[in-house]
Amino acid sequence: MSLGEAREKVLRTFLREILKDGKVDGFEESALKSLLPLLKIPQERYDKIYQEVYHHYMNVESHEGREAEGPMDMVSLLHTVRSQLMESFSEEQTQAILERICQTLEIVPSDLERRSRDSKPEDSSKVSERRVSASAGSSTAVPKKKGSRVIDGFLSKMVKKEASDLHLQVNYPVTYRVHGELRPDGAPISRKDMVSLLGEILSSSQKRLLNQGEELDFAYELPGVGRFRGNIFLQSGQFGAVFRLIPETICTFEEIFAPQALPDLCELNHGLILVTGPTGSGKSTTIATLLDRINLQREGHILTLEDPIEFVHKNKKSLITHKEIGRDIPSFQAGLHGAYVQNVDVVLVGEIRDAGTMISTLDLAEAGVLVLATLHSLDAANTVKRVVSFFDEEARSMIRARFAQNVQAIVSMKLLPDMNQSRVAAWELALLNSAMRNLIKDGREHQIESCIEQGKKEGMKTFDMSIRELMAHGRISKQIAQTYMSRGK
Repeated sequence: MSLGEAREKVLRTFLREILKDGKVDGFEESALKSLLPLLKIPQERYDKIYQEVYHHYMNVESHEGREAEGPMDMVSLLHTVRSQLMESFSEEQTQAILERICQTLEIVPSDLERRSRDSKPEDSSKVSERRVSASAGSSTAVPKKKGSRVIDGFLSKMVKKEASDLHLQVNYPVTYRVHGELRPDGAPISRKDMVSLLGEILSSSQKRLLNQGEELDFAYELPGVGRFRGNIFLQSGQFGAVFRLIPETICTFEEIFAPQALPDLCELNHGLILVTGPTGSGKSTTIATLLDRINLQREGHILTLEDPIEFVHKNKKSLITHKEIGRDIPSFQAGLHGAYVQNVDVVLVGEIRDAGTMISTLDLAEAGVLVLATLHSLDAANTVKRVVSFFDEEARSMIRARFAQNVQAIVSMKLLPDMNQSRVAAWELALLNSAMRNLIKDGREHQIESCIEQGKKEGMKTFDMSIRELMAHGRISKQIAQTYMSRGK
């Protein structure tokens, strides 16, 4: 080992133990400032080493190993550093460096000398006892019962509260979304607790993806409680997560108060049906209701491509094939390409996210398959804009023509607070007639809402029309109606 490598080894050891929540502060920062000039490591090199150690610290698997080992006290750390310093400094220089750090940290040098004299293998049972004691001494917002997972307790509580979502964020209490409102519960979650509770339910491959900077979508089932869609992500260098409850039963059109023309879409044999809305607006529930009706009345092959699989449909009149992105197929595009040789009649695309998926979806619709898909957009006009925005300027004229030709309906929805402290869906339903197709081809999205109003007799409905109906039937208050109506009346 070269002199430079030996000094970098000292720095890495020191950084690994003093990094807390991704940063160095307090006495340890002063100690680091004292150590750096003595190691003579260039600032540029130090920055790179710091980043490497930081990313290692953020690694879930490294966190788990760190927690299993327990914390290292500063005297033990300096004792470890001493042996590494001896690889690149003389004994006198090493002693001078350690004394300087001890002075900064207000550690009595004799403690370090005593540790050096007394250092010998420790009985494994005593090590375990020391680690348990150290762990018990730290405050935690998420105590774990023997044989259980912390996250399972939160999810069980979520179901009891009739919450739709569970939010987990470092330095913030566990938060449940109940009837659209966020409700914090309990003490803040520490970084250590967050990593521990997420690590309990992730596979090695999922941890690798997360540690590579990718967000993680997955389904999680808790027997006797329910199925959940989970999303884990990084924010400001800290892990966060959101879990959404997936209903066990599929709703009927009557239960979701769907527009009267919506069930008629299940009679279509080809083309594209888009269900749109913001996150948590009920898109998945509506798609599941549509697929269930098709499954009940049509003999055919239904293929679902999801990330992850949410509603699990059983074979009725149709044969159902569920495929999950990342587990059964690498991407939505791969699943759509494979559909050609799998003799499908109906395909569900969990979400259209990019130009490639949009093109593959249109290709399948043009081939005589009925495709149902979701998109994050507010209404029909914004859906057209969103689809066109996936493509470069040169391709937009072509995509407008193909989209206008193949889309059969755009179903948009949003959830409003109702009179029973719950939520109810308001709908916009655009059925593609010749007038609507011409508006899309010509780029006149601003006229789509008026076209929907004029198509009322065909079963079309604007959000304002839907909201007025909800108010007339006593489902929502006048104040809520005025808040959500585009024209405020």
